[in-house]
This record gives sequence, C-alpha cells and structure tokens, in this order.
Amino acid sequence: MKRNWRTWPLRFVRWLCGSPFRGLPRAFGDPTPADLRRFKAQADEAAQHGLGGVAAPVPVAHARTRPARVDPALERQ
Repeated sequence: MKRNWRTWPLRFVRWLCGSPFRGLPRAFGDPTPADLRRFKAQADEAAQHGLGGVAAPVPVAHARTRPARVDPALERQ
C-alpha cells in the first residue's frame, strides 16, 4: 500500500496534463498545425542540404610580451 500511496499523485498529474490529441483517431484529422508541419519540413530540408560553408577561423590578436612604449612614470629613477 505504501508504494501505491507514493505513485498515485504522479499518475494523477500525468492524467491531468496529458495531451488529449495523442489518443485521437486519424478520422479526426492530423492534430499537428499546418505551420508546424511546414516548419518541420523546412528543418528537415535544411538538415539534408546544409545552410552554408564552414566559417573561417577568426584571427586572434595575441598579447605582446613587451609594451610598445614604456610608461615614464613606471621607470626606475
């Protein structure tokens, strides 16, 4: 009985929040909206053909080991 006591809230939430469209027969039509079907088709086509070439690596500016000009305030006296 203890196990049933822990699982019934989860089963109730699944029953409450479950999608009613999953159980509809095909006689009621496709529950997927037309714009979502169009988007999925475009995404599948883009995955097949690709969107473009490989991007070139961006050149990295490396830090200099010595400054271009020494700050006179930092020089030893």
